[in-house]
Amino acid sequence: MNSKEMADKACEKSVEAIVDRAAAGKICYDKSIVSSIIQQVDTEITKNNITENSEISRKHTYGQSLTVAVMITIQDEWEKKNSVYAKFECSKGIMRNYFDLVSKGAAKTKLFTSTMANTLSSAIHSAFDEEVVTRTFKIICNERWLFDARNMHKHMDLHLTDLLEEKRIDQVLDYLRDPKRFYTIVLHRLIAVKIPNVEEEWILFKSQLKDAVKKAALATNGVDKGLAQTFANQLRNEFSEGRLQSDILSSAFSIDCTGEYEECDNEDEKKFQEDCEKELDQAIDSVGSLKCHEEFAKELSPKVVQYMKTLKNQTVLPRCDSYCPCCFSLCIEAVNHNTADRPHDSVHQPSGVVGVRDRHSKELCYTTCSQRYEEDAKIYFGDEDIVGKKFKEFTKEFPGWKDPRIKEDSPLREYILATYNKELAEKYRVKPCPNVPASYFRVLSTIKEQLKMEID
Repeated sequence: MNSKEMADKACEKSVEAIVDRAAAGKICYDKSIVSSIIQQVDTEITKNNITENSEISRKHTYGQSLTVAVMITIQDEWEKKNSVYAKFECSKGIMRNYFDLVSKGAAKTKLFTSTMANTLSSAIHSAFDEEVVTRTFKIICNERWLFDARNMHKHMDLHLTDLLEEKRIDQVLDYLRDPKRFYTIVLHRLIAVKIPNVEEEWILFKSQLKDAVKKAALATNGVDKGLAQTFANQLRNEFSEGRLQSDILSSAFSIDCTGEYEECDNEDEKKFQEDCEKELDQAIDSVGSLKCHEEFAKELSPKVVQYMKTLKNQTVLPRCDSYCPCCFSLCIEAVNHNTADRPHDSVHQPSGVVGVRDRHSKELCYTTCSQRYEEDAKIYFGDEDIVGKKFKEFTKEFPGWKDPRIKEDSPLREYILATYNKELAEKYRVKPCPNVPASYFRVLSTIKEQLKMEID
């Protein structure tokens, strides 16, 4: 790959990052991001010295296709929960039950309480997820691994040491080559550990629901007209401003009872309250049990990450999952950071752990990008490139990245190169590194203990 091709590739990567940043936190289709994306793509085209009209057009087309794809995905997710069809599907059981009660001549109060109970039942599980996601976020928002990339990387290395002790070498080498996927796995694992006990949370949640129902029923005391609407309004208020605040439940009870349940006003006030409380409490108790804690936590962790991205709070965002184009070390900035203001940066690892080898000898390299930068070495873009580019031109060759100046050891990555030199060579079909530094030969148990100390 020559320098022109690398610039082209770098520009495409920047376009992908632009679209990701623009779409972050969007919960449904939003056309306002289009003009912003076009302007930023133009800036990247200029930065990468792309002047041919066909290439400029191709970059805009690429940005357009990415934008359309991500907006379709976001809109599809929104419509699964909010479209007319989705709401109809969710309400089919409620409507069927209502039709059945009407056909049997049920009293209006029975129709009302049954409708309220079914509405509550249909929203309970998603509302519980929402509640636990919010609680989990509050628990993890001060965790170092969330805002300190180096701490997160230590957690990732600690997981690698566990895998190495289990002799899962291939898995370790695959993770090093796919750091984005590996980071996501470790992030979800760390979040899952912090998710409150699902059984205890479920008991508390149901108790809070019943408390809200009781307060809504009592709010009808002294009401002569509009009993049904008063109960529905108060229940919505309890879910929006009370002890249990839930957007899902509050939205579910945005109900207009006008012209439908006036006959409830003829009911004895005390009996109306008792019927409402009894019917809804039974609905709460009859909701099916949840999955075991481990399975629930595993499924909820990605929702916590998505919730954080939606908040756009720079102090509690996951880390950027972009990685060095040479050694595959993860960026240490926050997710969706603007590379114009804060370029990508990494603690660069020995490049041989991801298969980087010397152009002439075909031997795995032990040096890091930072060392190569200090040595004023060259980057070669493929076997056909006989000229190469200087590492000193790193930012020019890889727009959006800082020069590799961070000088920090990566004990585990050095250990992996020294210990699994042969396995790495076989994986990437090159020769083992013949001159691994003596300092790379470490003891795994010592590395693990050091990681634990630094994490704590």
